Amino acid sequence: SQDIRSSKFVYLICLNASLGQIVYGYNTGVLNLLQDLVSFLFDIKGDAKTDFISNMSTLIPLGGLVGALLALCLASCFGRRTVLILTDIIGIIGTICTLFLNLYAMYAGRFLLGVNIGINSVFTPLYIREYSPNSMRGKMASLSSIQIKLGLFFSFLMGFGVPQPKDFSHDSQYWRIAFGFNIILTSVRLISLLVCFRHDTPFYLYQSGDIPECERVLGIYYNEHAISNEIESYEKTCAKKMTATTFEMLIFKSNKRRALLVGVILGILYQFNGINAVNYYSKNLFKGPDDHPYSQLLVTILTTSTSITKFITSFCTGFFLVEKTGRRSLLLAGFFAMFLSQVGISVSDYSKHDTSAIVCLFVYLFGFGFSIGPIFWIYMSEILGDKGISVVQIMSWICYVLVVKTFPYLLDSIDTYGTFLVYAAWCLAGTLFVYCLVPETKGLSRIEIAKLFSPAEEPTDVKSLLGRTITKSEQRKNSADTVSYTHLTLPTIYSV
Repeated sequence: SQDIRSSKFVYLICLNASLGQIVYGYNTGVLNLLQDLVSFLFDIKGDAKTDFISNMSTLIPLGGLVGALLALCLASCFGRRTVLILTDIIGIIGTICTLFLNLYAMYAGRFLLGVNIGINSVFTPLYIREYSPNSMRGKMASLSSIQIKLGLFFSFLMGFGVPQPKDFSHDSQYWRIAFGFNIILTSVRLISLLVCFRHDTPFYLYQSGDIPECERVLGIYYNEHAISNEIESYEKTCAKKMTATTFEMLIFKSNKRRALLVGVILGILYQFNGINAVNYYSKNLFKGPDDHPYSQLLVTILTTSTSITKFITSFCTGFFLVEKTGRRSLLLAGFFAMFLSQVGISVSDYSKHDTSAIVCLFVYLFGFGFSIGPIFWIYMSEILGDKGISVVQIMSWICYVLVVKTFPYLLDSIDTYGTFLVYAAWCLAGTLFVYCLVPETKGLSRIEIAKLFSPAEEPTDVKSLLGRTITKSEQRKNSADTVSYTHLTLPTIYSV
């Protein structure tokens, strides 16, 4: 864009902020291949092991839920940069706790890491959005998803160093290396925020009344003629926010409620498609036939391949597809692909065709990686403000807890085929939801997106509901102001 002076600065500052999401991905997957070793170290066996691994897995999303709740309060009290610094300090403390061979210290550490991840899940997309010009918004917002997948990849790589069960020893220190890697991940961003990126986001500075500093920061990466346009955009955005500054207004004001409803349901679908069950328990899914189980090395290779698949598809979506194809089309195609592949997993598992089940699983991961995986983070940051993102993440973390906690018991009660049929049903529901209620936001400014969810006119006839521009005669007939729905390609039921 001709308005941008330094896109390199935008890439660097957004990339740095998104480093916090690597912690999210890493701690989602690190226990997957370490569960047998950690259970051995704490001398937990039999049925108690299932409960132990379930508890260890659940502490991350429980902490995430608390972190998202805290973020709702912190958004009104502190700047974005300050909150990210505090979040990294919490992550470092949590990591140190996990290095002690003490069950309660381990639980506390996992919980604190979850708090770190929960705050990051709100403030990282918010920080990135407030630094991103419209022309770069999709790419930059997708960094959250890409870094989560990179964190998963790192965690599964750690699985190659896990000793064979017959070689387990209480003298082993490898588990400390695996859990301690979090210190590197959290320290890099903390140091860069303290040393290199010492200013807050321009939108937060404007909101706080520090206009000169806001203009100075904008001048780093915007050309001079574009700064006044951005300031004007901030002024209009803040003017709209003046009518909905409280949490109650977020829930009860109709235009905010519509955007919040779409965000919350996408957050629920982000979890209930079953992706985090695969992230936590893929080792259990790659057991192989009962009479010829897969080796630990093959399980590790397959598990690591799942993260590579998600990373590549998320990267390609964020940097090549999302601004060309649009958010909505990718969501539709992705949810439907996940639905078909999960039905395929169920049929293959029921008929004991393990190879075809694995193929279908990778098709499912591919569908997730080019749709809801990255686009949830992009879309949420586009349609909602800080409080709205917090509410969406709170609901998402609640669903995360339910998925991670129930998955092992679903496997025991209805087996793999039944479990993936449940997730397939959610993916089908996601397809219908996107088709009916999710509008396209590609290329729209903040103000245009706000108008998208608070139309000046309520469409009342079939033609307008199908996305056709309302003519002047129709406007006079409906006694309403001029409004165009051409950017909506399918029914906008939410506007009625």
